[in-house]
Amino acid sequence: IEGAGHISSALELRAHASFAVADLTRTDPSFPARLHADLPGAPRFLAGGSALYEKPIGGDWRLTASAKAVYVGHSNIAFTAQRELRVGGYAKVDLRTGLAANAWRSSIYVENVFDAQEPTFSYANTQRYGGAGLVTPQRPRAFGVELAYDF
Repeated sequence: IEGAGHISSALELRAHASFAVADLTRTDPSFPARLHADLPGAPRFLAGGSALYEKPIGGDWRLTASAKAVYVGHSNIAFTAQRELRVGGYAKVDLRTGLAANAWRSSIYVENVFDAQEPTFSYANTQRYGGAGLVTPQRPRAFGVELAYDF
């Protein structure tokens, strides 16, 4: 399910959520997969939302600000005959604000505001049982400045 709406002429909100049961109902005996295990990389629950604020401040200039948040539920990440390897259950928040005029945009931003560290999709080799030491964490909190021109 998803939705979007303009709360005012300057503010737009968007939200989405999904629930899916994607499990293996048949397996090939030559492939190391468990029957009725979750499909790798397919979390049962995802949700997110965003807000975009854009307001004219004089001439061609406008103030922009945005916030995005997403939650990725737990998921199996490997085809193994013995057991599932689980990751997920993490959230990420990004913030951005800036100025724009005509084709020019400038902004400052923070990605992964709360510096979430939970592992994401990959343990590198999905055939390797156990995956010890092969985590793929979220990108650490990052601050940045962006200057862009659309042509």
